[in-house]
Amino acid sequence: MRKGEVLRTSDQVILYTIAQYLPNRPVTFGVSSGRGSWLGLDPHLVFQGLVFKVVPRADTRRFVRGVQGTMVDSTRTRVLVDSVFSWGKLFEPDTLVLEPAAQQVATSFSVPFLELGNAAVLRGDQPQALSYLRRSYHLSPSKALADVIRRIETEGVQSLFRR
Repeated sequence: MRKGEVLRTSDQVILYTIAQYLPNRPVTFGVSSGRGSWLGLDPHLVFQGLVFKVVPRADTRRFVRGVQGTMVDSTRTRVLVDSVFSWGKLFEPDTLVLEPAAQQVATSFSVPFLELGNAAVLRGDQPQALSYLRRSYHLSPSKALADVIRRIETEGVQSLFRR
């Protein structure tokens, strides 16, 4: 934290929670609550499923660097996304038409698919990368993600590593 930085009440609650509970039990933050970058926690956050877990000195050998800049536990996220979470009928329609609050939830749900797509790209697994990235796009369409998907489809996953 920088000198003169103002801590909001919510910041104080987060710091208190970490100080109080981290030695004895895990502390996590929901995706929609932000990463905590404003508190300098990024080096100590690991993305798992739909949450960021506080992990002092996150292991760079066990986790992969994610799109959001934090480490990602891709193994746990894959288990949660593919075997634990229920997505209901979210992937049945060709296009989702959602009101703003529901779109915010869908955007939060798109994050684990985006991170798993990135992990698959890093492994060079083109079919898996496309599968996860398409699901992320379905939940939260963006031109940038559409461009990445199109590039993988036409030039291969290795093209993302070339300039």
